[in-house]
Order: sequence, then C-alpha cells, then structure tokens
Amino acid sequence: MASLLLRKTLCLNQLRTIHRSAVAFSVPITFNVYQNRRKFDEVLPEVMDTLMTSPKFTQQLPEVGEWVKKLLTYTMHGGKRGRGLSVPFAYQKLEDPEYFTEDKLHTARFIGWGIEMLQASILAVDDVIDASTTRRGQTCWYLQPDVGTSAVNDCLLIFHCLMELIDIKFGKEPIYSDLVKLFNEGFMYTTIGQYLDYVSGYSKAKNNLHTFTMERFNAVAVKKTGYYSFKLPLFAALLLVKNGKERDITELGSICYEFGKILQFQNDYKDLYWDEARSGKAGTDIQEGKLTWIAVTALERCNEAQRSIFEEYYGSKDPEHVKRIKQLYEELQIEEAFESNLSILQLFDYTLEGGKRGKGLAVPFAYQKMEDPQHFTEEKLHSARFLGWCIEMLHGSLLAADDIIDGSTTRRGKPCWYLQPDVGSYAINDCLLMNHSILELVEIKYGNEPLYTDFVKINNESVLYTTFGEYLDHSLRYSKEKNNLDGFTMDRFNTIAAHKTGCSFRSAVLVGLLLVKDGKERDITELSNICLEFGKLLQFQNDYKDIYWDEDSSGKAGTDIQEGKVSWLAVTALERSNEAQRSIFKEYYGSKDPEHVKRIKQLYDELKIEEVYQKFKNSYYESLEHRIRALPREGETEFFLEILEACRKQIF
Repeated sequence: MASLLLRKTLCLNQLRTIHRSAVAFSVPITFNVYQNRRKFDEVLPEVMDTLMTSPKFTQQLPEVGEWVKKLLTYTMHGGKRGRGLSVPFAYQKLEDPEYFTEDKLHTARFIGWGIEMLQASILAVDDVIDASTTRRGQTCWYLQPDVGTSAVNDCLLIFHCLMELIDIKFGKEPIYSDLVKLFNEGFMYTTIGQYLDYVSGYSKAKNNLHTFTMERFNAVAVKKTGYYSFKLPLFAALLLVKNGKERDITELGSICYEFGKILQFQNDYKDLYWDEARSGKAGTDIQEGKLTWIAVTALERCNEAQRSIFEEYYGSKDPEHVKRIKQLYEELQIEEAFESNLSILQLFDYTLEGGKRGKGLAVPFAYQKMEDPQHFTEEKLHSARFLGWCIEMLHGSLLAADDIIDGSTTRRGKPCWYLQPDVGSYAINDCLLMNHSILELVEIKYGNEPLYTDFVKINNESVLYTTFGEYLDHSLRYSKEKNNLDGFTMDRFNTIAAHKTGCSFRSAVLVGLLLVKDGKERDITELSNICLEFGKLLQFQNDYKDIYWDEDSSGKAGTDIQEGKVSWLAVTALERSNEAQRSIFKEYYGSKDPEHVKRIKQLYDELKIEEVYQKFKNSYYESLEHRIRALPREGETEFFLEILEACRKQIF
C-alpha cells in the first residue's frame, strides 16, 4: 500500500488535479467549483431531450418514455459527479491552448453525462447484488414500488440508453467507434469486477479465507472501480484532444488503476466507519462477507484466536456477529492503520500542492537540452519527469521543515502543514517520512538500475548541504541577547544561500544529467558553480519578496525581520548604515513587535534598499548571463539561459 500511495502522489500532476475528487481531503477541487458544476448540470436537459426525441422512444408507447425519464432522473440524482466532471476537466487540462475550443468542452460535458449514466447503471445493479437499502441518501431503485427484480432489466436499459445517446450524438463522427469501445470496455471490466467482488465474498460454508489477499483485493478494485471511474473519463477526454490518440497511454492507464485501488479502499473504510447520513449508503460489507481492504488488513494482523473469531462471525447478518467483527477491528487497530495510510497520502497532497514546480521541471528540461538529439528518447524523458517529482518531494519536505523552524504561518498561499489539525510537532516526522519515501520510490522504480545508486548519492548530498544551510540560517540569526551583527556579512549570506537554495537546484540538474548519454563523464565543475550562483540569485530574490511583496503575491507571510535572518537586505542595510542607523538596527531587528518591524522597514526606506536591490539584481543577472554564455556546450547554455529568464519573470 505504501508504494501504491507513493506512486499515486508523484505520477503526472495533471492526473492528480483531474482526479482530486477521489480523495476526501479539504483541498481545492478545481473541477468541482460552483461554475464548473453548474455548467455541467446545464447540459443534462440537452442529454435528456436528445434521448427522448429519438425515434426509438417516440415510436414507443408513451409510458416507455415516461418510465425511462423517471428511471434516469432517479438513478442519476445526487452524487458528486466526479466521474462525469472529469471529462471536461481532463479536456481543459490536456488540450494545447492553441487547439482548445468551447464546442469541444461542451462535447466533453455531454460525454461526461454518458459516464454518469454508466455509473447509474452500475450502482443500481450493485445495490441489487448487495441487497443495499440506500444510495446517495435515498432508497435504492430496486426498492421503489413496482420495481423490485425488474431493476435488473432497468440496469440494462440505462446502459443501452447511453449507447443510443452516443449513436445519436456521435454516430457520424470519427470518435464514434472509439467511444463505443471505451464504454463497452468500461461496462465489461466493471461487470467482471462485480463478479470477482461477489464470488470472493466469505462464508462459513465456502471456508475461503485463504483468498483474502491484498493481491486479489487489488485485482477486484482495478476491474470494479479503476476502469470506469478513472480510465474511461480520461481516455474519453483524450479523444477530443488534438493528437490525443497518438499519445503513449500505457502509463496513464496504469496510474488510473492505482487511483481505482485508492478509491476502493476509501469506500471500504466509509462502509464501516461512516454513518448512513454521511456516506449516503448503509454499510453492508461485513454482512455480505466482502473482500475489502479492511478485512484483508485485519487478517494480516490476526493471531490464531482472532482469526477463529473472524471465521466464525464474518459474513453474517446477525447484528451481534457484526458487532463482534467491529470489536475485532478495534482490537487490531484497523482504523489507525487506515488513517496512517491516508495521512501519508494527505501529507503528499498538501505539501506538493501549488508552487511553481521549478526544481522538478528542471530535471526533464535539463535532459531535453543537454542530451544529444540522436540519443534522446521519450522513455528517458518520462523517467526525467518521474525523477522530477522526486525532487519536488524533496523540496516539499525541506519547505515543510523550514516553516517549522521559521515559525511561518503560510506557504504557497495556504496554512503551513504543521499548522494543520492533528499535525503540529508530528510534522517533523512527516518531513523525514517524505524524504525517505523518495528513496523508497526510486528503489521501486529503478532499484536494479545503475541510476539508483547515483540518485541516492545526489539526494543524500543535497539534503546534507541543505541542512547545513538551514543550520547556518538558524544559528546566525540576530538577537539583542546574542549581539552578533558581526556575522552579518555578504560572505555569510552567500554561504547560506549556496547551501540552502543552490544545492537543491544543483541536484535537479545532476539528476537530469544521469539520463544523458555520457552525462556522468562530463566535467560538471562549472555547471555546479553556476547552480550555486542560481541559489544566491533565488535567495536574494526571496529575501526581497519577504519584505516587499504581500502574502497574496508571494504565497507566504514575511518573517525575515521578525526572525532576525541573515538576509541580503539586512546585510546590505548594515553595509550602508551609519552609527545611528546601526543602533536602530541593533535595537529593533529580530523583534516580533509590529512597531519594531515597521521601524526596520522605515530604515530600509531611508537607506534606499529597494533601489539598491534593483541595481544589484540587474548587475547580477548580467554577470551570470555572461558566465552561462561561456559554457562549452550549446545545450547547457540554452538550459541555463531559459532558467535565468524564468527567474527574471519570477516563475521559477
């Protein structure tokens, strides 16, 4: 499960965004904001009208059309619309802006409703099989008056209404056959998953607990949930994207299946631990003897006596037997095990959300620019993107630690991780967890390749030097008690910046070079030095933003004055101060008193620090550009010049 969570977190940022609704965390769900949901809902009447005006319905007895309308209205009522909304959102995110059209976005919404119809059909039959009583906060369809077992026919009817809808709307379009294949595949795989889900259930008569394995759970989850919930919406959207059919979709499909596993184990948790009002469905997994993540995990933890209890009571509808299984889960601390897995996922989602992705993007960009075109491969570019996410994880862990040390309140426009409920000082452990998860992830992916040991060395060296920088940044801070302004020199600032900021950028470049043919044989001395210069550049720009940018613009509340930081601004101010001004600095710098902070900012104004900064910045950029242009390889020069321009535009 740990590797599953790691893989889910890191693979393709677009997929993380598209399917964020799969995880019930309090994070922005862009595709489910009001306006997107409203525009999606506005298409439903068009869907119904298109279907109801089909000759296949108008030529029937009137009650047929009325029944279908009632059936679709009831079974598609409520729900989060996650699968349907994924189609237009995927189209928006995956299409090149040059080829994006509102017509295709509308078509994506229409197809999204097709997926909602498929979902309605699947859920209706699932309720019959599981003998459920409620779905989405209302009585299951098969329990409606005059429905009963005819719900089985209704499930088929919904699906073939969907196919009729596709035929009417897209029958003469090039995407028709592909859509039909996708929806047929989606229904087939889901019914296979339903079959596996049903036959895998435990009963004393079958005595089949030996089949309760995580491998089998994963197989069921992929078929039952992964395909129609994730792969179908994404691949349907790709049909609308220019050249979408030409993309390598192997890894996309695999990632969608991983999402399916995650969604399934969350559903298993909700069945047991959420009440009916919250989940919209009465829990029946214990009574039905279901092969769930919770049941498998419990069996993995059971001793012989506990396993006997499980064998005796699991799969029984007797309320006392259900109660005993729940007690067993408590004894085995199953809820804690689930929360542990979920908290890892939440940690990665929260700390990796937002940001410019500069260091992560630098890895594939370095590979593209520094590789000889005759040796360039898409496979290695994909590896570079994968490793870029590892660099982003490293960056996220370092920022989370930095926020604790600095006592920061916001990061990337939201409260710092350590300020989240139930996190606090445990964030320290979380930073370590993230860092070691990187190594676990790379071992899973590249453990048998030479790249693995090289990456580990680069990662460890980066963390080592960055922690050196953090130590210096913290220990050299000024306070009246320490009276240590003699340590505020440009040499000290440069050392801190090179270690704290430059080394993490250098690691991204070196990782990119690991994928370049003969990249390890290059003389990287000057490349490394230029990376460290970028560290200084980024640091003095960050110091400037801490003072002169508001929180909305920078995504972080400024604290450098309050923390007594050895910043470029502070060192420059001291270099320009007379004795009286230096006394003011000594008196008020490093204080959290708002009036003291205000007085230091006034001192900066008196010393014209902002004007000095602009002149220094322009000179630094010019000098660094000259140095970059002197590099011997064209690809290296192009890479660093584009990074320099990104820094200039504040997008790196």
